[in-house]
Amino acid sequence: MSRFRQSDLSDFIPDNHTTQNCLCYPELKIHLRSDATQEKRRTWVTGNVSGFILDLNSSISDYVFSLIDVYRQGRERMERLASKGTNFQEPESSRTDPPTDDYLNAVPALNVFAALVFDNGQIRIRSSTRQSPPMSDSLSECKGDYESTTDIETIKLPVLSAWIEYRTSAGGPGILRSGAPSVLIFKSKIHSSQNTLNPSLLPFVADITDQVQSRMRKSTTRQGTWTYPVTGRNCDDSPRSITSRLDNRPATSSLQINFSLRIDKSTLELTCQPDVNVAAAIRWDSGGFVVSISPGAHKVTFSGSVDGLSVGLKHGFLSEDCMNLAARNLAFSLAFSKLEDNRRNLNSSISLLVSTDITGGVRFSRLQDILCFKAVWLDRIPVIATQHLQGELSDVAPPLHPHDSRSTQECIAAIVVHIRRTDVTVDLGQSICVVTLNLKELLARTRTSDSFSGVSLSVADISIVARGNISGYIIVPNFIFQTIRRSEEALTQYSSIARLLELTMTSGALEAELESEQQRLLIYR
Repeated sequence: MSRFRQSDLSDFIPDNHTTQNCLCYPELKIHLRSDATQEKRRTWVTGNVSGFILDLNSSISDYVFSLIDVYRQGRERMERLASKGTNFQEPESSRTDPPTDDYLNAVPALNVFAALVFDNGQIRIRSSTRQSPPMSDSLSECKGDYESTTDIETIKLPVLSAWIEYRTSAGGPGILRSGAPSVLIFKSKIHSSQNTLNPSLLPFVADITDQVQSRMRKSTTRQGTWTYPVTGRNCDDSPRSITSRLDNRPATSSLQINFSLRIDKSTLELTCQPDVNVAAAIRWDSGGFVVSISPGAHKVTFSGSVDGLSVGLKHGFLSEDCMNLAARNLAFSLAFSKLEDNRRNLNSSISLLVSTDITGGVRFSRLQDILCFKAVWLDRIPVIATQHLQGELSDVAPPLHPHDSRSTQECIAAIVVHIRRTDVTVDLGQSICVVTLNLKELLARTRTSDSFSGVSLSVADISIVARGNISGYIIVPNFIFQTIRRSEEALTQYSSIARLLELTMTSGALEAELESEQQRLLIYR
C-alpha cells in the first residue's frame, strides 16, 4: 500500500494542517514487452489495478489552490527574470535546416499497444466542518481545523477496461510522411454498476463550493492584466512577433486522436432517506461515445448514441413513478472547428445534432414527493457564482495572444433537434382529467452568427387529448414557425432586400373541442 504525500507543498501548507486525502492501490500488476527492428519499434503493455481506494475530504481544495499558487508565483518570477534579459539574436550558423529524407527514414516507426483493467475501486467522501477565519492574501495563513465526522459516502467505481494504441510512421512521432499522421486510439468500457447517494454528500459539496467562491473573491483583488515585459528588446523580438512567425510556419506535425467510451447497464440513485422515503433514479441501458480530435485542422467531433436512458422519481412504498422521462434511441453529434480565412480572421463554428424519441409522465396526485425531493436535494445544492470565475481562470490559463490586434473572430452556432415522437402524459387527478400530448416529427433548428440569428420549428402533427371531467382535444397538422433577426450591420450592407425581423407561422386545418361534465364549451374547426 502506498499513499500520496503532500511534502512537496510544505512551503504552502502548514504542518498543523491535517488532512484525510489519500490514494491507495494495494495491488498493481504491469507487464511490459518490447521488440525493435530497423524499420519499426513495438511495445506491449498489460496492467491490472485492483483495490483502488480514494479518500477525499473538503480540504482537497486547499491543495489544489496551493498548486495554482505555485504556478502563479513561478510565472511571475519568470516574467521578472525575462524583463532583465537583453536582446539576443540567433546567429545564422546556429540555425538548423529542416531534416532531410535520409534522416527521417533513419528514425523507425513506433507502435505502442496497452491493455489496462481497473476494478474493485471505491471513492470515500468524508464530510467535515471547517472552523477557520477568512483566508487572507498571504499563502502562509492557509490554516484551518477540520473535525472529522462519521458521515462517509462511499461510491463504488465500476470495472474499467481500456485499450490504447499509438502508431507513428517512419520519421518520428507526429512527422507527416506520405500524408499519414500519427494516430492515438483509446477504447474504454465501463462495466455495469449501481450506486446510491445519500444527502450526507451535500455538506461536502457545500464546503467545496464555499472555498471555491472564497478563492474567486480573493482572485479578483489581484491584478488580472497580462502584459509581457519587452525592456531591452527590439520590437521584432517581442512575443507577439515571435508568435506570428510561429503561426506562419508550415505544419510539419499532426496527431489524430480517437477516443471511444462504452457504458454498460448502470443505475444511479439519489435517496432522500432518512428524511423521507423518496428516491430518484437515473437508469442507463447501454450507450457509447466517440471523440475525434484533429489538431492540424482545428476540429473536434464528439458523437454518441444511447439506448434506454430514463429518469424516474417515486416514493419507496409505491410501485409507479410519480414522474418519469425516457429517451429512446438517442443519437447526437457535436462538432467544433476553428479556421482562419485569408484576412487572418479566426472563425469558429459549433454544430449540434440530436435525434431521439421521448416518453414521460407526471402524476400531480403525488406532488408532495416531488416537493420533498426538491427540498432535500435541489434546494440544498450550492451554486457557484460566475462573476469572479474569469479572475481565477486567468491565473491558470493566460490568453494565448494577449496583444492580438486582429479583428474579432466570428462564431457561428447551429443546433438541430429532431424528435421523432413525443408521448407525455400529465395526470391532474381523478376529479379533473388526464392530458396526453403527442408530437410527431418535431424538427427544431437554430443558427446564430454576428450578422443574423434564425429559429425554425416544424411539427408534422400535434395532438392534445384530455379525458375526465374536463375532456376535449386539439389537433394541429403541419405546424411551421420561423423567425429571422438581422443585425444593423447586415441591414446597412443589404438595405434593399434585408429586413430587421421576419416572422412566419403557418399550420393546417386546426380542430379543437372542449367539454365539461358532458356539456360542450368550445367547438372550433
